[in-house]
Amino acid sequence: GGAGAGPAASELIQRVIQAMASAGLAPTGAIWGAGVAACAREGDFPGAYDLLAQAQRSGCAPRADWYEELVIGLAAQGQEDRALGVFDQMRAARLRPRIQVYNALLGALRGGGGGGGGGG
Repeated sequence: GGAGAGPAASELIQRVIQAMASAGLAPTGAIWGAGVAACAREGDFPGAYDLLAQAQRSGCAPRADWYEELVIGLAAQGQEDRALGVFDQMRAARLRPRIQVYNALLGALRGGGGGGGGGG
């Protein structure tokens, strides 16, 4: 269960990033990755995409795990096209996906059940 009424992961990570900026610190790749992963696990894909864009704008070198978490999360939700799009971005950035990414994509493409509902 757990109908948690707490703030969303994207809100929490934004607070951390703002606090770091106030202290004169730049978020590390691990911070950005944790934020993307948390958003993807919550199904907050807009939040995850936003964090990816912020990380890139900040000048932080892209890391495979940022993209992997998003691909795996999208694939798990049956959003194969979006997952493949992120996978393509990952490859364009010359990042090497781990086997889990390929497994997630194959699982989604094999028919993870379709569904996923209409767009916004």
